[in-house]
Amino acid sequence: MSCNPIANDEENRLLGVVMCGGQSSRMGTDKGLIRSGDSTWVKHAVDQLEQQGIPVVVSINQTQEIAYGNLLEQEFLVIDTIDVHGPLRGLLSVHSKYPSHDLMVMACDLPDVTKDTLTSLKSIYEDKSGEHDFIVFSNRGELEPLVGVYTSEGLSKVFKLFVAGALEKHSMKYVLENGNTFATELNPEQIKEFRNYNYKEDLSS
Repeated sequence: MSCNPIANDEENRLLGVVMCGGQSSRMGTDKGLIRSGDSTWVKHAVDQLEQQGIPVVVSINQTQEIAYGNLLEQEFLVIDTIDVHGPLRGLLSVHSKYPSHDLMVMACDLPDVTKDTLTSLKSIYEDKSGEHDFIVFSNRGELEPLVGVYTSEGLSKVFKLFVAGALEKHSMKYVLENGNTFATELNPEQIKEFRNYNYKEDLSS
């Protein structure tokens, strides 16, 4: 039996996942480690998800292990293990480690997403329990894959496609567009929360 406290937490099927495994090549520095006041973007995202009353892990790639291990407890870091590209790699790696959990995902580089928006996402997930594989927001008709809930059943289907060599695109949007997805449209105030920070200049604008 695993000694991992998350794996043994039967009260919380929902597991928060902060996605930090990107290369941050355009920013020129690891986005999760960007400082905001006395905190960092990764810690801010962890706090936002923990406020939903769920356990949280952080998805990273192999090169980030030392830096993130200095900030967070090692047992809550999930290092990429699945050979797919992009954010889907981190998502499936966490699913592989916690296959019975539904994953509430939040990218570390969306620091403007509020507790209220995450609470509304969780409420939709609870209301739609068992009806959909994936629950995300839509921004003027465009799906927002990096804040959403990906159920264990839905991810199991994706993983089986990958193993069979039948996953045509290693894209979270592709997974959403071809899966049983429920999307709720962002209101005008929420749209501001999904601002992308890709370059250093974006931090001061």
